[in-house]
Amino acid sequence: MWHESNTVNVVGATPVRDDFDRGLEIAAWAEAHSVAEADFVILEDAEVVEPFEHRTVRPRFRGQDAGFRADHDAAAVRLMEDSA
Repeated sequence: MWHESNTVNVVGATPVRDDFDRGLEIAAWAEAHSVAEADFVILEDAEVVEPFEHRTVRPRFRGQDAGFRADHDAAAVRLMEDSA
């Protein structure tokens, strides 16, 4: 992801859990990397990402609207700016 005035890094991938609980996978990643919740945005197509729903942007990875679009970029940047 990029924005004219920002540089954004993609840092790793979440571990995979047998129960496929995305929230717990994301929490494990954040803990393993010592990353505060306010310092990341989640790009996820899963329906529910509790307890991080408020930090989630949902690009579609299939179908006619697939892809990471300008509105997704704007939403992600807004989340980061709001938590700064």
